[in-house]
Amino acid sequence: MTTKEISENNVIKILKAIHNVEKPILIQCCHGSDQTVIKTTACRIIFENWTKEDAFAEFKPPVFEYHENWYPHLLDILKKQDIYHLETELNI
Repeated sequence: MTTKEISENNVIKILKAIHNVEKPILIQCCHGSDQTVIKTTACRIIFENWTKEDAFAEFKPPVFEYHENWYPHLLDILKKQDIYHLETELNI
């Protein structure tokens, strides 16, 4: 999966995999930033009950190297997510 191709369906698949795997886990992407950001942020929102605002604020600092200009759709995917729908999909 490439970062520019990540969709809502990818996020659901990622969350299902994370939900069903033995913990602890390491979340990483090839460059260590953009895909890691969306995966970690989705986990914060769904599994740790963070608000979207708090989860977005965590990865906005430059230290996480989120390339918002290159991949603005990543934020849009999570902003548009229906949390109840995701929780239902994941049987949480």
